[in-house]
Amino acid sequence: MAAFDAYGAGAYVLEQGDYIISINTDSHNIIAAQSYTVKDTVTYGENNKRDTDITAATRQFAFAEGVGHVYLSRADGFANYAEATAVPASTEMDEADKALFTNNGNWSPTPDPEAVMPVTGAKNSLTVADLRGVPMDAPRWEPLLDQLTVKEMVDLVALGGYQTPAAPSVGKMATTDCDGPASINNSFTGQDSIGFPCGVMIANTWNKRIAYDFGDGIGAMADEMGVSGWYAPAMNMHRNAFSGRNFEYYSEDGLLSGKIASQAIQGAWTHGVYGYIKHFALNEMETNRWGMLCT
Repeated sequence: MAAFDAYGAGAYVLEQGDYIISINTDSHNIIAAQSYTVKDTVTYGENNKRDTDITAATRQFAFAEGVGHVYLSRADGFANYAEATAVPASTEMDEADKALFTNNGNWSPTPDPEAVMPVTGAKNSLTVADLRGVPMDAPRWEPLLDQLTVKEMVDLVALGGYQTPAAPSVGKMATTDCDGPASINNSFTGQDSIGFPCGVMIANTWNKRIAYDFGDGIGAMADEMGVSGWYAPAMNMHRNAFSGRNFEYYSEDGLLSGKIASQAIQGAWTHGVYGYIKHFALNEMETNRWGMLCT
């Protein structure tokens, strides 16, 4: 029941007071309810982490607040709607931020004089199948990686959209990856799968089994289409009412989103189809997303 207090404690806070816990048929109709009283306000910072925290959640984006922005608030029925949606006086980054902003146009890599070229093209007779299930930090991976050629490594990085290229030196086949949090969309062949209700609808059921069955259906169809990777689930929060991709995201609630998404991923994985969690954060606006809009 704690909420994140961004502008005060900069941490999760469980406020003093009475909380009504209810079982409902829907958002409006209560079946039964009880009151729970929190006697003292509790702040969950670094010195008082919740039992479930590995690292306490603290405010780390204060520097990105921006100057002169008004954030939309639910208070008083979105009373500040007009002010929050007004066209900003300036859409330019300030000079200090521009100086730190890197993109393809101004990126200039500096060679590391200490760097050592890795072993490539070794003949160790290993395949990726040999290491299936082996922990990522196991020493056995090194001789496998030593077999890769420079071209294979470059291709794996540079040709990584909607596919993963083959790497013959380690017996890795090429794979096809497709988009669509609610279906399998192959933009290149035009062969698309049956569509499911979007993420918001699935999260609204609060039903992990439905989420699992959804992922299972996605995985079965991906198999039939020769697709190995699924560009989903989309995991941003509904933090901005204007986000152009909110229909892909599950909820405003991180716990609900995580529970539902994990089941969808496991359902797809029963068919060997792996999910790419995407839009993990900060994809708040679809308009001008390719124009370096920074939110």
